[in-house]
Amino acid sequence: TAGLVRKRERVGGLLEVSLWWERRTNSQDDPFPLPRHRLVENKSHGGGLMRQLVDGGKIDSLRTWQINLWGVREFFGGRYCGWNRDYHAAQQIYGDGTSCAVIRRGIQAQHRMLYDHEENYAKITATIHHVQGLKQLLDALPDRDKNTSEGKATRFTYVICKHSVMNFSVTAAMTGRDFLSKHALHANAAEDVVYSGEFFVDQKSGGTRRLVIDNNSGTFGPPKEYLPCLRSLLEFNFGTEVPILVLDRSDPLLKELCQANHVE
Repeated sequence: TAGLVRKRERVGGLLEVSLWWERRTNSQDDPFPLPRHRLVENKSHGGGLMRQLVDGGKIDSLRTWQINLWGVREFFGGRYCGWNRDYHAAQQIYGDGTSCAVIRRGIQAQHRMLYDHEENYAKITATIHHVQGLKQLLDALPDRDKNTSEGKATRFTYVICKHSVMNFSVTAAMTGRDFLSKHALHANAAEDVVYSGEFFVDQKSGGTRRLVIDNNSGTFGPPKEYLPCLRSLLEFNFGTEVPILVLDRSDPLLKELCQANHVE
């Protein structure tokens, strides 16, 4: 029958499978083994050059990261955050009309430049990290890049996409870097995402470091009611060895922690 593969016909291809296994006991105190994640670090020389031309400073490749998360749909219940129709910048991207369509295509082109690691050229510029737990994830990220001001903590912009991938990069107040780390760019101009915001590592307010993550995204305006879902998702994927503090963008504690850590 047309369209069906015959019994003796073989289909060629290559399947890469990674397996991990850990012994566990019957003790109730023994936590379920944390999943091992594949963290992709992309380096874009074009994005780094654009940042240098706009902001000045040292020429450095612009880095973005991607990581698949388990249980996104289960923890968020299939809910998504649509673009913020009250936010002027989002209206310019997602509105009707030719100019908005052109902007979206431009954003998608920038996204491919920063995230497309499937091409042969990108294989040279992408680094694969295998991380298990939040400590290993944070250890794989830079404390600062070449253009972070001395004594300042690094801040990241993130988007959790509908296909369960978390995209993020370093952000700052400078024009070029801020443009290249916008949430619409991480989302590939998608109209809906699961969640978005910013995060940084707090190393000043206690005896140990902790992850501080929020919903500070004007483009999508994630509701604070979903913050417990975000925390549960991250703890499920990365454990509780490193504390995770989730805060609403208007929480005064967020401002205090940013000031204490001199967040860029």
